Amino acid sequence: MRSGEHPEFSRLVFPITEQTEWVLGRDERGYTLWIEDPNLSWDISDIFRLMPKGRLRDVIRLDETFELRSDCACHANAFTLDGNKLVIDIIDGKPPQNSIFEQPLSIESPSVEAVVDETAQSTAHTMNDFPLSFTSTQTKELAMMERRLAESIGRAASQGLIEVEPKHLPTASKPTNTIEGIDLEEKKLPDRVSATTIVDLGVRELTEALAPAINTNCTADLAADIASWGTPDAIFDGIAEARSKLAGELDSPADGSRIQLAKAYLYAGFGAEAKASLAAISPKNQNTELLFAIADILDQGEIDTREVLYAQLSCDTYGAIWHALGGIAVKDTAAIKSEYFALPYHLRILLGPQLIEALNQANKRNTAAEIRNHLERTHDAPDDEFILSNARLLLAEDQKPQALSDLSRIYEGNTPSSTIALLELASQELQSGSPLAPKTMTALETLAFEQRGTNIDGAVTKLLVDAFSLEHEPRKAIRAIIDAREREAISRDENRELLSKTIINANKELNDADFISFAYEIEPLFQSEDISPPARQNTSERLLNSGLPRLAQIALGESSAQDAWSATLIARAANMENNSEEALKLTAIFPQNRAATEARLDAALKLEDHILAERERARLGENPKENPALSSFPEPIDLALANTDRSIVLQPTINSESLLAARKLINKSREYRSNVAELLNSMTAPN
Repeated sequence: MRSGEHPEFSRLVFPITEQTEWVLGRDERGYTLWIEDPNLSWDISDIFRLMPKGRLRDVIRLDETFELRSDCACHANAFTLDGNKLVIDIIDGKPPQNSIFEQPLSIESPSVEAVVDETAQSTAHTMNDFPLSFTSTQTKELAMMERRLAESIGRAASQGLIEVEPKHLPTASKPTNTIEGIDLEEKKLPDRVSATTIVDLGVRELTEALAPAINTNCTADLAADIASWGTPDAIFDGIAEARSKLAGELDSPADGSRIQLAKAYLYAGFGAEAKASLAAISPKNQNTELLFAIADILDQGEIDTREVLYAQLSCDTYGAIWHALGGIAVKDTAAIKSEYFALPYHLRILLGPQLIEALNQANKRNTAAEIRNHLERTHDAPDDEFILSNARLLLAEDQKPQALSDLSRIYEGNTPSSTIALLELASQELQSGSPLAPKTMTALETLAFEQRGTNIDGAVTKLLVDAFSLEHEPRKAIRAIIDAREREAISRDENRELLSKTIINANKELNDADFISFAYEIEPLFQSEDISPPARQNTSERLLNSGLPRLAQIALGESSAQDAWSATLIARAANMENNSEEALKLTAIFPQNRAATEARLDAALKLEDHILAERERARLGENPKENPALSSFPEPIDLALANTDRSIVLQPTINSESLLAARKLINKSREYRSNVAELLNSMTAPN
């Protein structure tokens, strides 16, 4: 796979064939790609080598699907190119109206293959392009809805709440138009029937205010203005009133009553209770999804209805504060402040720490400081959540001593926030590059054991590994990584990164004896684990310098030797094991690389090939007075070096063994001729 970063979009390119089937759709964390081909497998390990984690936070493979994690104000577009590439772009801005890629993923949906070139980036498909069908479940739900509707009409008729308005299209006494002499008959429209229940009487005004504007995704201000949903002096009275209206005829609550109750809960700050009330409403719509998003924010949980907040980004309605708190975007700080200070006092206290965090992460620190200062002035007893958010803001403001003091105070208080405070303290100490204080180290090791299997297990493991590395304890770090991987606390990519970083740090920090011992201990990892090439190459070089060619080759792994460093390391090991012919073959395609040239020189000396040795010395600048006569007759090795095609180098017309044997015979014959010439000269020389 290939990836690339562009000013307005991030791009992924999947190789495909004619047999490839794929579908791209929305999910709660970004997008999901289902792709299948019996002849292909896709490697995503290098996706972020050239592309930063920005619009795309992560790409995770799960069987036949790839999760494209993204929480930016972006949208996806996908198209095929040249028949052998699937291109997926994550593009800044709102998606086109009715974009098929904004629909939830359905494996049975047809794959989109109509677009075949770059011009497809601006193409907006509509759902009319794809056939829709009801599932059996939807058909059953429709029948149930019809039955309930009939029951409601019957109840309303019994209470005198049915209104029938016959509607007829008036016609003139004589028709004004005829078609081929035939008079137009009187056209009759269906009668209009409206039914109102007792419950509806109390919430009609509310539900009308919630109705979205026609032909737009923007909701009315009232739909997001939580301050208008209750009374500051009687926070909980709205809940009791809404509950009293909840039961309708035959104990069948209307959706409007559930919405009113959910909003009363939201005003009081009870997100979980609001979601429980909204969960019974079916089908969901934009307004209920917006209320779900606000409930998630109040609960400080994962936002499951992020799309509805995205849809409001370009709207001029009330909601900037929910975009910020939901992690969608921090755009208009003036609007955010205005909406925040319009909240009732109890919600300002509840939401203030979250808002400070959001503004701090968006580098809107002046606005974050204004919220912080307001809470400090008005809140007599700041809670741990506020102190934590303030400590992070102080760190961003370069007020580290005060921030660390606040974090220490929370940690030592043994409250539910102590865990987060400890992680912040450990992180700040590690950033200094010095080992953790003994007290902090002990607490972190204890925390790592206590938090196994929790949602912060992976974060604690990463800090612990860094702490062990700074204490020159790579063995403990390796054990922590392996344990975390086995309990699936870290991902495959995180496992690779942590192992590689630990091995590189050990190479830097340990003396030769300790490093050799460490390398023997982790030898199985080099054969079974995914370790980065730099970590393998550094280890291999250190082991070669210590005279351990076999272990060096194991550390390097099954390298293709296509890069000069790996090829040279393998060649050095081959020389040490008296396999100099292999060393020559491996380094032949790197004529200008100094390390490769040194390996060839070593091989030439071991093979007693003096001419080749002189040539390699000349390349190193060690033999500037090379015999010009020799230069006019290039050796076969020079011909190989001049050819960059590795396949030709490794498969010459004359095999390398025959070439080397011939070279030895030539050298011997030259020595014999030289000896004969010296003997003749001595015999004919005058006494």
